[in-house]
Amino acid sequence: GDGSSNQWFGTRDYQTNRYFNYVGGQFIWAAFDYLGEAGPWPSKGSRKNLIETTGFRKPFSYYIQTLYTDTPLVHIAVADPHFYADRQKYGGFDWLSLRSDWDWSPRYDSLRIYTFSNQPEVELILNGKSLGTKFLKDYPERIISWEVPNTPGVIKALAKRSGKTMATHMLQTTGQASHLVLVADQQTLNCSGE
Repeated sequence: GDGSSNQWFGTRDYQTNRYFNYVGGQFIWAAFDYLGEAGPWPSKGSRKNLIETTGFRKPFSYYIQTLYTDTPLVHIAVADPHFYADRQKYGGFDWLSLRSDWDWSPRYDSLRIYTFSNQPEVELILNGKSLGTKFLKDYPERIISWEVPNTPGVIKALAKRSGKTMATHMLQTTGQASHLVLVADQQTLNCSGE
């Protein structure tokens, strides 16, 4: 019901984590965000695209990566509450609007967190306190969801195998910026029409 279901097209058996031998890959339209066919403003491309127009990876790209790599991986993604508040504005036929930061307005009591991992278990820790461990085999879509208090500080995911930490990912509240300095790399520009 939250828009996160049926996204991975059955590349692996969710209980054994073994690849199905009849799956050769996955087609994604498109890897990069683009202008056009995006729905109403402010949508650009699709939330299922892997890379923003700025060239940075989207949180969803880590989910896709967990489906095709055996290198231990875990990534935290936060469902943007603005998306739920005005879903029509963001288009209704697409996946979740996700961010990977821990800078949220205090008006939200809790946040929906997703952890993407290819390891059998994930423990979530908020400001040094464990929020528990969840097991990948209990999530057929390979998307582990959490309801987490919106508390500034550090949220950390530990991907584990047989109790041993194999990979980690952390988000930290940034605090106030002190200042920004811009320095030009040149004093004049050639008006060449290029």
